Amino acid sequence: MIFVMVISHKCKINPDNIATSIAASLDDLTTLDALADIGGFLFRIIGVGGNLVAIQASRLSTTLHQQGKPGECQDITQYHASKKFS
Repeated sequence: MIFVMVISHKCKINPDNIATSIAASLDDLTTLDALADIGGFLFRIIGVGGNLVAIQASRLSTTLHQQGKPGECQDITQYHASKKFS
């Protein structure tokens, strides 16, 4: 930015007219770069969470099918996730 201001003074151009547009462009590029980095990382986080939920749902349904009969409702508190992994 200092370089832009020095050049604009040498060319006798108002530095406010040039510096604001360059600052806005650099800000947009920085924002796009940050969004691209976060977007690439976000899919990894969501993928891991989705897999963990699928595994837990599979374990719960397997336990319910092994211990109960179809159409019966049992006490669900015994199948709480915190009790499974403690």
